[in-house]
Amino acid sequence: METKATLEYFGATTFRLRASGLTIFHDTWLDRPSLMPKYLNINDVTDADYILISHAHFDHLPGADRIAKQTGAIIIANCEAINRLRDAGVPEEQLVPVAGGERVPLFTKAVRAAAKAGEVALRGGPPGAPQEPHHTLATAELHIWPSLHCLIPGDHSTLPDIFDSGAEYIGGNTPFDSTLDITRGMEYGIFRMKELIGESNMDDKTASFTKWIEDKKTNVMSACDGGN
Repeated sequence: METKATLEYFGATTFRLRASGLTIFHDTWLDRPSLMPKYLNINDVTDADYILISHAHFDHLPGADRIAKQTGAIIIANCEAINRLRDAGVPEEQLVPVAGGERVPLFTKAVRAAAKAGEVALRGGPPGAPQEPHHTLATAELHIWPSLHCLIPGDHSTLPDIFDSGAEYIGGNTPFDSTLDITRGMEYGIFRMKELIGESNMDDKTASFTKWIEDKKTNVMSACDGGN
């Protein structure tokens, strides 16, 4: 009897899907700044088959390296995120870079282990490439959609505290405003908060967030979007 699929939400950007014999994380922002609520202890995650990362920003990518090392999960992400994870020590055989437009077969850990041992039908590939199962052994498939981080019209002084997804936002953007401005805003803004604001001017929440985002060794991230 097939087990009913479940989808869990852990706040902000992170979901866990259990379906077709697989456990799949979508983004991995579980270990957050100290004054933010946490809904799942990242150290308690011992089971994951795949990790899907939408992009490499601070509220999406952090934690992917830790879960992958704890569980052996395969990470599917854009090249910016993959490069950051590679630098963080995630084994190459667990990294799948995508750019958008791909269809990726998903396999259970048992099938992946059998392929590694040469006990099941294999996908063709160049000499020396990791042995992968034949696509007919997949229990699910993933369709990758290319995308860019959205940019809300207007500047930071006009952004509302709460966005209504059913509302139309109109601002004074130029034809050249784009996701590039988000990258610049993170690199020269969010990543420099202590310098720009000054520790003495921060409230507890801002100080907590600043301390967290400065720890890029623990919290793997990038100002660059990439997008998928």
